[in-house]
Amino acid sequence: MTKKLFLILLLLPFFLVKGQDSVLVNFSSDIRIDELREHVKILASQKFEGRDTGKEGQKLAAQYIKEQFIQMDLMGPSPHGDPYYQEFSLLRSGSQALKLITNHDTLTTDSNLSVTGSLCDLDAEYDLVFVGYGIDHDKYSDYEDINVEGKIVAFIAGEPKDKKGKYLISESYLPEYTGRGKAKATYALKKGAIASIRINPEHDQHSKRIQRLRKFRGGNQLGFPDQKSDKNRISGLIHIGINDASLIFDIRQSAFEKAIVKLKQGKIQSGVFNSKIQLVSNQGASMVETENVVAFLPGTELSDEYVIITAHYDHLGKRDDKHAENSDYVYVYISDTAGSKMSLAANSAARYVQENLRPEYRYLGDRDYRMGGSDHASFEKVNVPVLYFFCGIHNDYHRPSDTWDKIEYEKFTAITRMVFISAWQIANQ
Repeated sequence: MTKKLFLILLLLPFFLVKGQDSVLVNFSSDIRIDELREHVKILASQKFEGRDTGKEGQKLAAQYIKEQFIQMDLMGPSPHGDPYYQEFSLLRSGSQALKLITNHDTLTTDSNLSVTGSLCDLDAEYDLVFVGYGIDHDKYSDYEDINVEGKIVAFIAGEPKDKKGKYLISESYLPEYTGRGKAKATYALKKGAIASIRINPEHDQHSKRIQRLRKFRGGNQLGFPDQKSDKNRISGLIHIGINDASLIFDIRQSAFEKAIVKLKQGKIQSGVFNSKIQLVSNQGASMVETENVVAFLPGTELSDEYVIITAHYDHLGKRDDKHAENSDYVYVYISDTAGSKMSLAANSAARYVQENLRPEYRYLGDRDYRMGGSDHASFEKVNVPVLYFFCGIHNDYHRPSDTWDKIEYEKFTAITRMVFISAWQIANQ
């Protein structure tokens, strides 16, 4: 009797798994290629005008998505106004036209420098001071014994490491600061600085950045407005390459390179370079009213816990890779380790998908930086674990030529099914 009972107990998990297999296969197969193609075709049509944030096309797209949620009997969570809309305001940057005028040269957007964020209109001369890495932290600070009030600060991209190659701030091989420099610029403003200049020590990276911005230029940068911001201070961040760093400080390039070497050795270099520089910008900015479209399906247990599936539905409006040979790959970034629950769910989901799909998994500890700045980044920033699916850059990326008929719909369907199954398994863990 004991042996028979033991055999039954062994068989129970098998039957439970097989039962779940059947449910998952049935539901995931209901994600059909013809429906996905139709959704993409509609959202990419001329009627939606590229879905530029805050414009009529984006509003039409929001209404279309809301209608789909209603048809699926999903609930809207907002207690105010439209229950499916989370409304908010953004600040749209203007033309990005900027000049940095030094004693010997003039740096301009699209040739020497680039700008992220918004700038105010100005034509004035300011004191410029070098602040090393531009970090202000309990474990390391470039702002001790230095006054930046009313000045422009310039800092190097990156952060200090110890002799073993670990970052001092995070005490790990993962950096505390992203490569974009926004957190450093925020510190500088809090210290009273007028504006910030980020110096990229990698010349090739900066050149590629300039080319990319020249390609997509249109003054369409969006961000949350700073309610506490002083109109006489610039919230935007100016980016230049290392070749121009010596120009703005009127020094030899070799002198600047020596300062970088000392920084990497842990020697504070704040204040070693000072000069004056003229800023000329004809920027302009405007407020944009937009909304997230949100719906939810209540669970039967643990009603205070959520699995969030997100994607951006707005785009650039009406504007003019590794694995390139493999049409069946998809990057799957997991903000955890290979043995985590998120990882197990993603790996299991890939096995359920019948179509050919080759996921390439990337984990938080595998890289020196986090995986991009898309929708997932805001969650990861506050330590909410994420799965992020991405197929890489292609020649039509962010271009009007990226039309609905070029989508690889078999692959799109397979990835959508993988997302669904991953979410299902995480929600039911």
